[in-house]
Amino acid sequence: MNDYSDLIFLIGAIAIYGLLVTNTNRALVLNNQLLTNSEIEYGAISVAQNIIDEARWTHYDALNKNELENLYDKQLYNDSVSIETLAPAGCPTSNPCKKVEANITSDYLKNGDGSLRVITMSLIKTDY
Repeated sequence: MNDYSDLIFLIGAIAIYGLLVTNTNRALVLNNQLLTNSEIEYGAISVAQNIIDEARWTHYDALNKNELENLYDKQLYNDSVSIETLAPAGCPTSNPCKKVEANITSDYLKNGDGSLRVITMSLIKTDY
């Protein structure tokens, strides 16, 4: 280094390098957050689908809210299952029917505003 201009160029290069490293780190963190949120959402959809599948294969008269809610470990996901008997006008056939609805939440699954996101799936089961 011959004079102070080389030192100023070196400081400028270090500052630009720092900005590039910071932007790269931010991109990696955002990608990891997106991946984690996608995996949690996929898991919540799987839990809801599992509840609906179990209700689909359970006999109409044996549908039980407690059994559907206790299909898995509740460490990551919270569920609420509702079973509602529909009026004949709300049924797709002339047979009696019930609506099974699974609502899945997680402390780690949130909307952009910070509120909990709810994954909902439903099934209308008729008595044959």
